[in-house]
Amino acid sequence: MRITVVDRPDLARFELRIDDEVLGWASYHVADDAMTLPYTEIDPTRHGRGLGTILVRGVLTAARQRRLRVRPYCPFVRHVLRTHPAELDLVAAADRSMFGLPPAQPDQA
Repeated sequence: MRITVVDRPDLARFELRIDDEVLGWASYHVADDAMTLPYTEIDPTRHGRGLGTILVRGVLTAARQRRLRVRPYCPFVRHVLRTHPAELDLVAAADRSMFGLPPAQPDQA
């Protein structure tokens, strides 16, 4: 069983796949230096297995590699950011309060 997160720019989403089966996706839009993340979805029969977190972490890794800021409109993306605070630097310090995220530490501002 091989789990991958694949960017599908033609569909404006990242897909979570197990082998060749698509089990979830995260929609996105890139403008300027920011990736807006409005929505994620995991196959309801697969909830509770950590697949959503794997998907979001893959999306965050791609944003970091592309040197993009993240605008986490999706509540689940915000949840993952709260539980993985090392990723919070992807959200601009000035935007964090808008998304209900912790403020930047002095060395992150």
